[in-house]
Amino acid sequence: MECPRRYPKSVHEQASGTAGAWSETPTRSSLGHHRGWLFLAKPALSTVVGATPTSGTISRLGSSGLCLAVDDFGHATVTDLACPHRGVHLSLGHVDGEGAVVCAAHHTRFSRAGDVIGGPSTAPLRRRPAHTSDLGYWVWPHSDPPTPIPDIAELNGRAVLAEGTRIGPYDWRDIGENAVDSAHISALHGTPTLPQVLDYTADYGAFRVTSTITWTTGPNRTRDGHVQFEVFKPGVVVVRFSGIARLTSIVTWWPLQPNVAVVSWQVVMTDPNPRPVEIRLGEHLVGEVETQLLDDLRIWEHKGPRGSVRLGPLDRHIASYREWADR
Repeated sequence: MECPRRYPKSVHEQASGTAGAWSETPTRSSLGHHRGWLFLAKPALSTVVGATPTSGTISRLGSSGLCLAVDDFGHATVTDLACPHRGVHLSLGHVDGEGAVVCAAHHTRFSRAGDVIGGPSTAPLRRRPAHTSDLGYWVWPHSDPPTPIPDIAELNGRAVLAEGTRIGPYDWRDIGENAVDSAHISALHGTPTLPQVLDYTADYGAFRVTSTITWTTGPNRTRDGHVQFEVFKPGVVVVRFSGIARLTSIVTWWPLQPNVAVVSWQVVMTDPNPRPVEIRLGEHLVGEVETQLLDDLRIWEHKGPRGSVRLGPLDRHIASYREWADR
């Protein structure tokens, strides 16, 4: 009989002292009634599971109630965290040489399709839809059939200029609202002119805003451009800058436990085949983009209750966003 491999507890299990103290399903403060794909960015992977997953391991994915199983060939599968036999966390088990998920408690073996191929379980292991991109993993955490995956071209085949993560009391709706509120770019980040909202639209899965932006290029020199924000529920924000260099900032959110999430950001070139001069300009501007993101994180960490504020006539697009986000 093959001995199960031990895998380190995640940092969240270590902090609590027991895995059972953490929520196994997303709460209203994280996902609630929202139905959408979660994106687990590669910079956040080691934070969510406590270490970078390696071959043969099964890793708990925060408070999503899911786990990530990686076989010896590097293929990843997302399944329910709890074994259908007795509810033991599969993150205590391992993936064997045949690619089967093995429960640590009673050694039930589940095939890649979730079928029982050995052991006492009489019920199959439920798999969840997942999709791999260059920058991370799309995961459908819900029990109902998935909606189409958001079409974000910059998640594949782009040059990554910067990335980072932070854990905090982040709500994906506040992160999206910060993007939609383009006026904060001047007030908080010091751009020389106040951005003007040109257009905003919404459909079931995305809210989009296009605004003007003015870049400072030197002493008494500026250049006008545009910034487009796309918010996908729950927890993916895409910001596309133009004017000097075409950069895209992708901010993603993953729940760890109630009221705590990890936020990741990746700054990439918008063009899959940028000219050398565009890459140099992008590398020059990426520090400013990262500084703005860090400024935004401080704002997201200090937000009052959403119902305690009043919106004015100039905040119509924000009111529309709130209505969309709370549907």
